[in-house]
Amino acid sequence: MTTLNILKIIIENIKNKENVLNQNIDLKIISNFFKKVKTDKNKFNYAYLNYYLYNNISNEIVAKRKTTSRDFEDIIATIFDGSITDENKRENINIENFILENETITGFAISNKREKADIKIGKDYLVSIKTLMNSNKEINFGSFEKTTLFSGFHIERYLNERKGISGEKIGLGSKVRLFNLLKKIEKDNLLYSKFQIRFNKLIKFVFADDLVILIKNNKKVDLYFIEGKQFIKLLINKSNSPEELTSIINRWEGNSIRMNRVPILEIGKKISLDFNFLERHIINKILETEKQISTYFIKYVNSYPNNAIYKELIFEECNKILKNIDTNINDLI
Repeated sequence: MTTLNILKIIIENIKNKENVLNQNIDLKIISNFFKKVKTDKNKFNYAYLNYYLYNNISNEIVAKRKTTSRDFEDIIATIFDGSITDENKRENINIENFILENETITGFAISNKREKADIKIGKDYLVSIKTLMNSNKEINFGSFEKTTLFSGFHIERYLNERKGISGEKIGLGSKVRLFNLLKKIEKDNLLYSKFQIRFNKLIKFVFADDLVILIKNNKKVDLYFIEGKQFIKLLINKSNSPEELTSIINRWEGNSIRMNRVPILEIGKKISLDFNFLERHIINKILETEKQISTYFIKYVNSYPNNAIYKELIFEECNKILKNIDTNINDLI
């Protein structure tokens, strides 16, 4: 009972009863919907959504799997009738006519932007999704091409050296090395000013989409909803010096930029979901009944022709759970 097809049925029923999803989707609509998932958690449809998130995303049995990131994207796309951008052909189309310094830098920037959004909703609303464990203190924001950002500052020889050259602690693979790299650029103030201008222009272009971050913590998840323009503002405000910039940017791993999650989460709207209630909710009894009935079906087939008892047990289980639902129906709808 945890497939996307069942989730689609739940969402269809919510749409038929409420107006919460029958409007143009934006970040406010998405956050308001998850607020209802929290506040209306005892209602059957929202209880199921809580169960789905727990069972497929945050449960410690599955949480460390790399697939949960894609699973959460599937959930968001299913709820808000979106499409996963990885499933669509991506092209470097510069519809904004963005230009930065030269053709090479511009091309890399367009390619980086193309990879950022994870879900497209409606005609042109794009949102980026991040899923991480509670123990992860940094967020991988994917490709932010280092050569694009650092070329022309006379430090190219350090860009591929994670451990630095000749014992120098200069590079991109740690916060300390990155800080030293930026300080090297800062020695000529005009060069750092040029770096800052390029950084800010790239940030404005590449990170324009809204952001949803989910933090997994077994029977609890924290969701953060961050407007793209607020994220851009945060990064630009941190770009004035190497000290400020490395308070939010930790390092590069390949071309992937890793950032400190703390200042980013602080600018988001937070909604926490606590799944402990599921243990005593009727949704748990329904799921247990489903497992029991499945067991009886298997025995019914394999015990033929002496299988009459299992037919009776199937009916008995169905009657028990239906009676339980009828007793609690006013609390579930």
